[in-house]
Amino acid sequence: MFNRILVPTDLSEHAACAVRYSLRLAQRLSGARITFFFANHRPIPTSTPIRLYHELKADMLQQDLDALEKHVRKVLLQVQLAYDPDRMKLHVENGAYLDSLEKVLEVYKPDLVVMGNRGASGIKKYLIGSNTVKTLGLVECPVLAVPEGCTPTPAPHVLYATDLKQWQPEVEQVMALTNLLNARLTVVHLHRPDPAGEKGPASGEALTRQLREALAYYPAEIALLPVSEGQDLAEGLQRLASEKKPALLVMFNRRKGWLESLFSDSHTQAILYDARLPVLAFKE
Repeated sequence: MFNRILVPTDLSEHAACAVRYSLRLAQRLSGARITFFFANHRPIPTSTPIRLYHELKADMLQQDLDALEKHVRKVLLQVQLAYDPDRMKLHVENGAYLDSLEKVLEVYKPDLVVMGNRGASGIKKYLIGSNTVKTLGLVECPVLAVPEGCTPTPAPHVLYATDLKQWQPEVEQVMALTNLLNARLTVVHLHRPDPAGEKGPASGEALTRQLREALAYYPAEIALLPVSEGQDLAEGLQRLASEKKPALLVMFNRRKGWLESLFSDSHTQAILYDARLPVLAFKE
């Protein structure tokens, strides 16, 4: 499912969480290859003689490569794994992160990006945003955002949030993931409340029954989350995640009608800004 994993890192302790997570994840994915990527923008004056320019650039890249290798080997030591050159690769670029990322995506064509998520709040959210959120908008493959302190669990609990408008192709990917992870699955169905108001358990039970009949598999649990127009989806999902305590939240992005727009970039970004658990965001 995920054979080419790209792990951007800024060499910080926070980013080490994503490196650690990707290594544990790759252990479960037979044959998966990981590329650890570091971009460092250090401009060289344009007045520098051409020969000296190339020498300086080569020196900078080597310094960054050494720093990246030290960072990765430190995490490998923590998780008691050895560096495997057949499955692991180091890549550095001298340039701004997003510009460098575009080049790296062309070269490695990853089918999953794993990166740490610092989030952002207040005015920072609007001025600088989050590299994780910006990456989500740039790549075509899924992005797994890992907040600080998270590690994969041996038998994780996956929470899959969906409006079921396009559940068939989504479910195939989610089930492939849960099978790989040997995970327990909870499906959270986000839906419009009954115009007359959902009174009592009967309507919820009927919806759950219809949902089980529609799905070609049997999840461990189905949870219903009615969402009214104007409601804060991120807050509702965070509250539900606190209750269900999953190890991973899975969502799909798309832009269509009102309810489907709940899964648009803006709402997923809102969740990533304040995520307290790993979030795997698929593109439609």
